[in-house]
Amino acid sequence: MPRLPWFRMYYEARTDAKLRTLTDQQHRVWFNLLCLAAEQSERGNIPNNGRKLLAIEAAGGNKELLEETLTLLQELNIVDETEDLLRFVHFESRQYDYPSDLPEAVRERVQKHRNELKREETSGNTVEERRGEENRIEEIRVDKRTRATKEFPTWGHHKDQEEFTVSMISELADVFTAETVRLGIETAMAHSSRKKYSRLDLYVGNWLRRDATAQRDRKGFKAASLPGAPSKFSPAAIATEWKRRSRVK
Repeated sequence: MPRLPWFRMYYEARTDAKLRTLTDQQHRVWFNLLCLAAEQSERGNIPNNGRKLLAIEAAGGNKELLEETLTLLQELNIVDETEDLLRFVHFESRQYDYPSDLPEAVRERVQKHRNELKREETSGNTVEERRGEENRIEEIRVDKRTRATKEFPTWGHHKDQEEFTVSMISELADVFTAETVRLGIETAMAHSSRKKYSRLDLYVGNWLRRDATAQRDRKGFKAASLPGAPSKFSPAAIATEWKRRSRVK
């Protein structure tokens, strides 16, 4: 049985100068001989078992046609002949084999691919599911990094928001009324930047203390959400501004 059930045929055979010197009948003999050589266990070499048998195989039993074709092919250095073999001169260089082309190798690759598909089907581990799992793992990693800021905010050493509010009212009593402080805390908590902080006492405290410092220094109010836009507000005006900010989405 041949190693490969096929051989390479190059399209240049249509215009090859040597082959164009053959008649149609001789060309058919050349092609039949090439097929026969490819079938042999030692590809490219036809055992010399006598002209009669070879004529039947390649020339329809016409020994004269076979002889004249072989003579011409040898003159063109396409084949050569010894006592034991008829050999195509350039068969090996033209018909080189890749180990991966062998039927056994092809069957092995196909079987390996089928086994992988079966494993994926039985485990449910398809390509899409693997990608989905990778995405879920990444989401968990991101969630762990941001959980403290998004899910578990704290008020530091204060028990809750009310205790923090009382402490801020006391701290800023020289600048703001209790109502103004409460309104400022509500405004800060409603602002989108709150999500960036895990320590709400630091976030809200900085929000209020910056405006208080500006008021104390009589340098005007500097809006926390509007940097670079100072104005001279009284505590009452600051409360009005905070109310305005609380309405802005």
